[in-house]
Amino acid sequence: MALLVGVLIFWKGDSDDEEQSPGMEGSERVTKSPRERQLQEVRAKSARALSVENAQGKIEDFLDGHAGMLGWDQKTVREFNQLAYHWGVADPEGAMAYVGSLNGPADLTLRDRLTAQILRAWGLVDHEAALAWFETPGQEREKDSQTLVNVVQGMFYADPKAVDDFLLSLPESEYLVNRTYVDRVARMHFMHNGLEEATKWVRGFPNDRIRMRAFYKIADDLAARDPREAAEWMTRYAGETGAKLALGSIASDLSRAEGVAPGEVAKWAHSLPASEGRGNAIAVAVAAWARQEPVEAAEFMKRLPLGEEREEVVASFAPAVARMNPELAIEWAETISDQAKQNDTIIRTLVQWAIADREAATKWMETAEVTTEVGEAISKSPYFGNRKDE
Repeated sequence: MALLVGVLIFWKGDSDDEEQSPGMEGSERVTKSPRERQLQEVRAKSARALSVENAQGKIEDFLDGHAGMLGWDQKTVREFNQLAYHWGVADPEGAMAYVGSLNGPADLTLRDRLTAQILRAWGLVDHEAALAWFETPGQEREKDSQTLVNVVQGMFYADPKAVDDFLLSLPESEYLVNRTYVDRVARMHFMHNGLEEATKWVRGFPNDRIRMRAFYKIADDLAARDPREAAEWMTRYAGETGAKLALGSIASDLSRAEGVAPGEVAKWAHSLPASEGRGNAIAVAVAAWARQEPVEAAEFMKRLPLGEEREEVVASFAPAVARMNPELAIEWAETISDQAKQNDTIIRTLVQWAIADREAATKWMETAEVTTEVGEAISKSPYFGNRKDE
């Protein structure tokens, strides 16, 4: 992910630090916060690179001298991004007006690259104006999460509290869209403030749904770097509200990690403090284990206490093992006491079996005693029965 290429500013918040401007001895003082000083440096750097008057010409000259954008090397991409970013600092509205004039099919990549850098710069220097721009007539096509998130990224450096307020203002009904913003902000906290500060931020965030998604994103990024470190980190917070998705993500990454035995991941998950997240982690780990060693995974499940947590694990185990050992899968699915969950698990298990062996699964259904709900679902499934085209 490209992150404010050409300028990395790590603002932690407001400060009482004061700076006396040169020549202001005695009668007059001008104070600047670290944020203001940083912004002044950004503007000065952009002013040295281009001006409002020549920005468009510099972009076009660069494009003329570097044909074939899709084939650019990293150095060329970085130079172009810096130039576009400087334009976003100097004249964001003018820069976005230029982007709006790029309507040809061949302009798509150029539009995307310019838009990302310009909006990140605008979010840094004046996020209120940037957000207001999206509300002006004619910008409807621009206002989507993949575009607006660039402003949020710029805001992160300028005013972290404004970013939190933005996240809290998002409508709960648009959770799938909102994940774009939460993922980017969580990643920024992790990458630029470090794991300790990112953890403080996510634990203190006053919205359960956002906290759960942010926990997941930080865990996912950390696990991609070192799944063992991620497991150790998440173990400390396994019992907290919001940890469920993160624990499942780490269990999945650990199960794929080189040198980690699948059974060890299930044992790690089971060692976590009792919580909603623990059941999810065990379920993910056992499902991964079952695809390699179904009998051993089943023996592990036998040692789990009866209850909702075990049934959550079974609901993951049965579909995972259905293609290799359908009889074992069905046997376990039928142990789930909640009838609705049992029906759902059996349906998913049978579908997986049919994908692997349509004829055998169909034949089993002909004599099996299943609930009406399972029978109706299977009768509508395209994976069962004889193909009309065969």
